[in-house]
Amino acid sequence: QMLLESQGYRVVVAHDGATAMRLVKDIKPDAMLLDSVMPEPNGMAVLGYVRDQSPGLPVKCLAESQLVF
Repeated sequence: QMLLESQGYRVVVAHDGATAMRLVKDIKPDAMLLDSVMPEPNGMAVLGYVRDQSPGLPVKCLAESQLVF
């Protein structure tokens, strides 16, 4: 998050799938980084929703083990 913000990007964080789906609908992001194992609903369900609602939205889907903290 800090890396993207330091490059001038606005970052919005969702801690669960329901929030991510609401944000996709409400703010219409330019791109999305998605944790495939996020809770309720999981990242794969969110990805399906994104593909239906915003088919042109670029999504990078990561497993939790690929995330760097």
